[in-house]
Amino acid sequence: MADLYDELLKATDNLVDITFSRFGTITIIDNGLCTVKEEEQDIIHQNVPILNKVDAKVGDKVVLGFVENSLYNPIVLGNLTRGNESSGGGGVIMVGSFKINEEGHLIATIPKDTVNPYHINNEGHLIYNTEAI
Repeated sequence: MADLYDELLKATDNLVDITFSRFGTITIIDNGLCTVKEEEQDIIHQNVPILNKVDAKVGDKVVLGFVENSLYNPIVLGNLTRGNESSGGGGVIMVGSFKINEEGHLIATIPKDTVNPYHINNEGHLIYNTEAI
């Protein structure tokens, strides 16, 4: 019975598929959307929304997040090139880091003095609230 349980855990374990954040360079900006190239993965994302009034220009290195953990639904969360140059918003958004503890729980570490943008909904899904920033 233990073998069946172990096999079921392997079959349903999607930790390797979880996408937390990635980095890329903006190659095109058009009307609030951009094209971002991930150099490390050699992937090009098109029609990527720029969130939270992030000040971004072509050539900037940005932080990508993924809505509902889908590689097909990227968003620009922050700009690593410009930082926070103005008091009117934008700049780098600190999304925190994640790890799985010994009990198998996902642990989020949020930077000091940052509003926690994460919560677990009624279905048990981790939700990232862009309005919390």
